[in-house]
Amino acid sequence: MALRKCRECGNQVSSRAATCPHCGASVKKKPGCLSNLLAAVLLVVLAGWGIKSCGDRVFVPETPEQAEKRRQDEAARAEKRKQEEAARAEKWKQEEAKQPERKKLIQKLIDQGVFRKVDFRERAATIWVDSPFYLLDFEAKQDFCSVVYAYLATNARDELVVVTLKDALTGNTVGDYGQQWTGFGLKMKP
Repeated sequence: MALRKCRECGNQVSSRAATCPHCGASVKKKPGCLSNLLAAVLLVVLAGWGIKSCGDRVFVPETPEQAEKRRQDEAARAEKRKQEEAARAEKWKQEEAKQPERKKLIQKLIDQGVFRKVDFRERAATIWVDSPFYLLDFEAKQDFCSVVYAYLATNARDELVVVTLKDALTGNTVGDYGQQWTGFGLKMKP
């Protein structure tokens, strides 16, 4: 047992005492080895938990070789994107060259009474069909609808467009043409 000085009255107080017997002031105990050890263990556990909660990724500086490889990979990806964009632009350019012929064929089908009219919107078209359309075989119907689809898709520069077929007399939807099912195709309603 050791004696210490009371902070309030200055008299000697036992290190085991909770309060000073002379003035009643509380005596704060200095932390012992066990307290220090407990604090150190708690600190290590919290630090480990903090690292784990940040994920399993630990920052490791790149070596010059790794940095060069990363730059090469990024450059290769950028070049690939550039080539894909150029290919898309070339595809649309080729498709645009076909537009006058498509427009002529659509007008011819209207003139022959197969289509009554074709209403184009931004990403959709409605073909109003008359009785001659119903006399065509399925393959011819699909071919004619694909021309309208290609014309619309090229103008919209988007392949995710839809063409709806409506009966010109009743206004009922009789079919659709688009990519939303199992690929391109005409889907006639019974």
